[in-house]
Amino acid sequence: MWIVGVFINYRGEDSDSYGALLYTELARQFGVEQVFLDAESIPAGADFVEELLGRVRSAGVLLAVIGPRWLTAADPTGRRRIDDPADWIRRELAEAFTAGVRVIPVLTEQVEIPAETDLPADIAALSRCQYRHLRRREPIADLARIVTDLAGLDPTLTARSRDSAPHHDPLAQAADQLAQAVGIRWRREEEQRQIQDPIPLPVRWQPASEMVTDSLVNIYRARAGVTVAPLKLAGQLDQIVDVHQRIPSRRLVVLGRAGSGKTILTLRFVLELLKRRTPTDTGPVPVIFSLGSWNPNTTSLWTWLTSQLVRDHPGLAATGPDGSTLAAALVDADRILPVLDGFDEIAVGL
Repeated sequence: MWIVGVFINYRGEDSDSYGALLYTELARQFGVEQVFLDAESIPAGADFVEELLGRVRSAGVLLAVIGPRWLTAADPTGRRRIDDPADWIRRELAEAFTAGVRVIPVLTEQVEIPAETDLPADIAALSRCQYRHLRRREPIADLARIVTDLAGLDPTLTARSRDSAPHHDPLAQAADQLAQAVGIRWRREEEQRQIQDPIPLPVRWQPASEMVTDSLVNIYRARAGVTVAPLKLAGQLDQIVDVHQRIPSRRLVVLGRAGSGKTILTLRFVLELLKRRTPTDTGPVPVIFSLGSWNPNTTSLWTWLTSQLVRDHPGLAATGPDGSTLAAALVDADRILPVLDGFDEIAVGL
């Protein structure tokens, strides 16, 4: 029998980061066993249909995260996904209404609750459910209200919230939540690409020519006149983090033709680093940034990294301990490890 307090229902292409933000905060407040998010909560090898519908039926509350494309997202034929009876967002909501589970819409940014006439009959009741907001400009206040609502609805959650220890370091809390959100996103991507299914893809690499490699003195950060030996950098998919940590400068550039496995290697690097992260880890959180949107002629790297963090992780727009955003504070404190992807996407001449 499944017992879960809060089920998070969200459309990945519409509100992925908001679903992850909700999960990390609610899991921190109430415990991971009381919060369900598909990418984090379904055991390996489990029947996902049985898991999803069973968890919905046993939940006390379903949070339906609704973003700007929730209603209009379409399949390859152009039909709205919500009009497909097999659409999982619709199936989970219909199951919740049938089972009498309380449904709370969570509207991101300026999104409005869908009208009853725009919804299939089996989930039309969604338009009449009282909603809550989750906005970039007020993430802490919005999350706090949702936590208070949930605690008031379920005495078990209230007790857990009362007993939970406060997090005294806001940057450590922000880093932990970011690490969890990044892990959720890229684990789902890895699963969709079947990088580890049924066996890890055979991605291997070897050191590049000295013509495109930094000097050994810089790599080792050695003093002038010190003799250093070349590093052993060849390896395969599951060794990428070990190779990176073997490099004193911690600077690693991956080169290769299109389709050679650079993106796969990037995903595995980030996920393996997060896997090794401990609850007391104060090291930087690896975050993938796509360089295609950066214009180095007009925007500093610091400003661009900060803006990308706020865009992809709305909770980091909250005010940090120094008065700036949490995103800016994390970058300033070297709590972010930028994993830069898409150097070939920067416009020619920049």
